[in-house]
Amino acid sequence: MPFYRFMIHGRDVGCSNDVRGFYTTRHAYGATREKAAAKVLSRLAKEFTVGASAAIWGSEPPSLTIDDSWQIGILQLLSAHNKGSTFYDER
Repeated sequence: MPFYRFMIHGRDVGCSNDVRGFYTTRHAYGATREKAAAKVLSRLAKEFTVGASAAIWGSEPPSLTIDDSWQIGILQLLSAHNKGSTFYDER
């Protein structure tokens, strides 16, 4: 099954005008890009509601959009962590 990397933008739905959110890059495998994307988005939603990032986020589940995606090989998969986010808050 192919692996895909996704650039994802999360937005705080409790704030207007994109003033609070995060960017992250994650990867997943799937028979299609769409199935891999569904896995990634599901994992992120869980991470930001009950997982490790929930305490940092401290808000409703984020609105998640995929900004870009591409297929990657096994070497690219092994060389990148599948965690971490860059947060911004302009409130």
